Amino acid sequence: MRTQSMGRAVVVGIDESAHSVAALRWAAREAETSGSPLVIVHAYEWELPTRMLEGGYYFPLRDAGVEEVSQSDFERFARELVANANDVVTETSAHLSVMTRIVEGPAVDVLNAEAKDASMLVLGSHGRGLLGRMLLGSVSSAIAAEPPCPIVVVRSEAAPAHVGRHLPVVVGVDGTPVSSAAAAYAAAHAARQGSPLRIVHVHREAANGGNVESEWLRELVLSVEKQYPGLEAAGSLISGRPVQALVELSSESELVVVGAQRGRGGSVARGLLHHAWSSVAVVPQHSWSTPAAKSNSERKRPSRPVRARLDGTGND
Repeated sequence: MRTQSMGRAVVVGIDESAHSVAALRWAAREAETSGSPLVIVHAYEWELPTRMLEGGYYFPLRDAGVEEVSQSDFERFARELVANANDVVTETSAHLSVMTRIVEGPAVDVLNAEAKDASMLVLGSHGRGLLGRMLLGSVSSAIAAEPPCPIVVVRSEAAPAHVGRHLPVVVGVDGTPVSSAAAAYAAAHAARQGSPLRIVHVHREAANGGNVESEWLRELVLSVEKQYPGLEAAGSLISGRPVQALVELSSESELVVVGAQRGRGGSVARGLLHHAWSSVAVVPQHSWSTPAAKSNSERKRPSRPVRARLDGTGND
C-alpha cells in the first residue's frame, strides 16, 4: 500500500444548516492531522431560492425578514456564511491553512469541480430518523453516486454508543481493487487519528472456500500493518447481508468506509449513507491505488465462501 500524497486540499461544502458545522469541524480535524490545506466552499443559486422564497421554502433570508430578494442579498448572505465558517475553524485550528470559495451555480456541479483534485470532499448529512431512515441530502446523495474523490458524509448526531468513546474505523472489503482503495483510505485515516482499524468482509452464505477468503483478507491486514506499524488492525469474515452488517457495525464505529462501485457495491454505499449511525466515506478506485489491489482481484475467490472469523468477532 502507499499513502496519499500530502498537500492536496480537504474540501468541505457548507450551507446554513447545523449539519454543515459538524462537517466543517470534521474536515478541519482531518486537514490538520494530514497537513493539508482546508478549502471551504459555498455554492448558491439566487434565482432558484427566489422561487423557493415565494413558495415559503427558503428559510435563511425569509426568516431575516427579506421580502424581495436580489443577487446581492444572496452574495451578502454567502459572504457572512463563509466568514462564520472560517471563524469556527480558526478558533480550534489556528495554524491550519484555510481558503474560502463562494461560487454561483448548482451545488452538485460546483462541489464536483472544486473536489476534482482534492484529497477528499466532506459534506454534512441531514441526521438519522427515528424509524431508522436517514434523510440524506440531495447534494450529498448525487455526489456520492459518482464521487470525484473520496467523499465523507458526516453524521451530525452520534449514536448513543459513540459518546465519550474511542471507536474504530470500519472498512468493508470484497477483494476487488475498489475495496482495496477503500482499505487504503481507511488505514490512512485510522493511523492519523490514532483509531483501531477493522477490515470486514461480509458474505451472504456459508459454504466451501473460506480458506481462500481468509488468506486474501489476512494478506490485506498484513499489508496495512506493514504500511502503518503502529496501527492496530484486525480482519473479520462475517456472514450476513453487507448493508445490514455494516450498519450494525456503524453503531460502534467512528467511520465506515466502502468503495464507490456501481451495481452491488454501489447499493452498499447507498444503503450505508441512508442508514449508518456513524459518518460514512465512499472511496473511488482512482483516488487511492495500492500494490495489493491487483493481486487481491486476481486471486481466485469462491462464489459462496464459508463463515470464518479472523478476530473472533464474526456473526454466529
